[in-house]
Amino acid sequence: LISLISADQLSGKYDPLLGIYYEDPEALKELDEKELEVMTKMNFRVHRIIKRLKVFGSQYGSILAIFSPLLAVIYYLFMLTGQNPVTIIISGFIIGILLIYIMLKKRKEDKL
Repeated sequence: LISLISADQLSGKYDPLLGIYYEDPEALKELDEKELEVMTKMNFRVHRIIKRLKVFGSQYGSILAIFSPLLAVIYYLFMLTGQNPVTIIISGFIIGILLIYIMLKKRKEDKL
């Protein structure tokens, strides 16, 4: 961005103190300083994790929607068996295998 501005390929200006690019000089007057502080102090890692979760949710949301009722059934089975941990282990193992199979199948479809 800085190289494009210095080569006069972009008409705007870059403010390194604020870390923003703007084309209209009046835009800086309209900015709220408190919002700008929040934007500049926001943790980049948290933003990146949130973005990855959104992408994961958009890709695998339908798969997760299938497994949520199964988890409810497993919970009720767990309660009906007197909170026997073996029911959770066996059910979790089966769901894990199904989830891995569906994700691998989806990746193969995406590659085609």
